[in-house]
Amino acid sequence: MKFLSDCFNIFRDDLGVIVRNPVVLIVLMGLIAIPSVYAIVNIYANMNPYDNVNHLSVAVVNLDNGSMGAQVCDGLRANGGFNWSFVDYDVGHAGLASGDYYGLIVIPKDFSSNINSIKDGYNVNQANIIFINNNKVNPISPRIVDSGVNGLEGRVNGMVSGVVANVVAGKLHDAGNVAVNNYNNYLRVKSRINIVNNVVNNFSLICNEYNVSSYLPADVVNKYNYNVGLLNKDTNFINNFDYNGLTSLNNVDAGNVSSFMSSPVVLTKESLYPVISYGDSVAPFYICLSLWIGCVVCLAMIKGRDNIGEGVSAFSVYLGRFLLFIILSVCQSCVMGVGCLFIGLSFCGSMLFFGTIILVGLCLMGIVYALVSSFGNVGKALSIVLLVFQIPSAGGVYPVELMPKFFGVLSDYLPLTYAICAFREVVVGFNYDIFCFNLSVLIAMSVSMFIVGLFIRGVFNKHLMSFQDKLHGSGLF
Repeated sequence: MKFLSDCFNIFRDDLGVIVRNPVVLIVLMGLIAIPSVYAIVNIYANMNPYDNVNHLSVAVVNLDNGSMGAQVCDGLRANGGFNWSFVDYDVGHAGLASGDYYGLIVIPKDFSSNINSIKDGYNVNQANIIFINNNKVNPISPRIVDSGVNGLEGRVNGMVSGVVANVVAGKLHDAGNVAVNNYNNYLRVKSRINIVNNVVNNFSLICNEYNVSSYLPADVVNKYNYNVGLLNKDTNFINNFDYNGLTSLNNVDAGNVSSFMSSPVVLTKESLYPVISYGDSVAPFYICLSLWIGCVVCLAMIKGRDNIGEGVSAFSVYLGRFLLFIILSVCQSCVMGVGCLFIGLSFCGSMLFFGTIILVGLCLMGIVYALVSSFGNVGKALSIVLLVFQIPSAGGVYPVELMPKFFGVLSDYLPLTYAICAFREVVVGFNYDIFCFNLSVLIAMSVSMFIVGLFIRGVFNKHLMSFQDKLHGSGLF
């Protein structure tokens, strides 16, 4: 029982110091607030960044000699998207170079003539639009602008498809008109061919009956039979030809054909777990990252109780001081949870959200506490190194599959990987099995690390104390 008594005595002394010294209380309140401020500011800043893409300035230069370039510009004005600036080439290029514009779209002089070349049916040229991106201004904006320009390409292709469809529909309509105007001629020719075919066939029967071919040269008979065969073939073709279908082309609706050609396929999008905002998507990453940072800051600011007195075991010091960090961790998590509620973060349930954030905070605190309490300043460095590797490896923003192979292998052994996955189930869409698995792995990691730290603290306490004394004695640490 002395072991537990020493633990609670250490915890009681820590609370006494906090109560008696207002400065300590103020500092602790700052430590509690730091991770919440970091998480909330970043989540709030990322709530709806794509709703403001109309603030990105993109220059448009129309050099087209025809009307199609003006139609493209009118379409850009009507559809919005970016903050379009319609300028001449020199102004646009200078603004792009100076960073005033995030991109430059140039419609060349031959744009209309190349599109209209389809009307002639020969020597058809592909139209071109030039896009110049400024990759220096910002790492994300070029990709956003590039994506928007890809959408512009689709709209222009739709417009051009409409032009082509109008041309094709017009040609079909003209063919239908010709067919209608020549319908009587078609019937007359059809009737006469059938009459001729019947006369020839009857003549052939008579010739065969009287064996006329035996009195004629073989080449004449063969040529006669060949031509009779062609006549029969042509007669069958004209009798089976759907001339009414040809005349129906007169009813082709160019508008419907143009609409279909502009968008022959419509993509229907569905979402298994709808996300209201981009902030909801990145919230699991920033929450877990902030909790880890909060743990590191607390353990960097608050000293370990290395020399607490005679008769007090290293185990008692290890567990007794951890009780204070449990209180700090719970406070950090609760303040962060309230802040997330304030900025409108969506989640599956308040109790589930607060329970998860508190439990994840305690797990991360247990891991960082084990490192720092066991290895002192070296443990602080290790916790920061772990943080550095976890940012790309935990899959918080980019999938680990997009990272170099090393980070993908490392991902399975890092606590933030499982903390972020558990939070995704709470914030984005709940799946009980995935939630329990990731939380179980995180708890197992934390408990294992805490026990290892307890063992190291108890067995190697004298060596660690000596190492710490040498660092302090250097005057640098």
